[in-house]
Amino acid sequence: MALPQRHVAAPGRPAPDPQARSAHPVGSLTVRRVLTVLACAALVLTGCGTPRDPEVTFYSAGKTIRFTPTFYCDDARGEQNCGQRAEPATMKVPPGQPVQISVPGQLAAGRWVVTFTYVDASESQVVGEQSKDILGRGEDYTYTVTVPDKADQITQIAVQEIAAVVLDDGSLAPRGAWVVDVVA
Repeated sequence: MALPQRHVAAPGRPAPDPQARSAHPVGSLTVRRVLTVLACAALVLTGCGTPRDPEVTFYSAGKTIRFTPTFYCDDARGEQNCGQRAEPATMKVPPGQPVQISVPGQLAAGRWVVTFTYVDASESQVVGEQSKDILGRGEDYTYTVTVPDKADQITQIAVQEIAAVVLDDGSLAPRGAWVVDVVA
């Protein structure tokens, strides 16, 4: 013979009614609706955002600029999203100063190169040495552009993300480019 359960109340509180049931048991329709709404909200907040173009950061003489590509082909959105996205950014850099470049993980995981031009002391336009190796492979997140002489003025820098396409001339096609016009 089972003993009846005894319901004891906390001091100062009325004893619970053993015959009363919760108005909303765990499997009720209301609880299910709340859980469904919360699950949908989580999906909207995490998975439905529009993919953003990667941003590259340039730093020199105490100033930083960060911007999206000037030209970009987003494979996930098809060829119709390939082309000019924005005008080149502008950055003020004193003569002889280096420019540090930092790329996000998306670029660092792939392949990228840096090209630049500068004006030397005789005011001749010079194509600077491109980064000797293709950067990236998950190892390179930064690159520093330097000029040979203190009087040399960088005029333009381009970071190019390399696509897995070889052009007719044997060069690798850029997937994207972040271009900075530099002024003194």
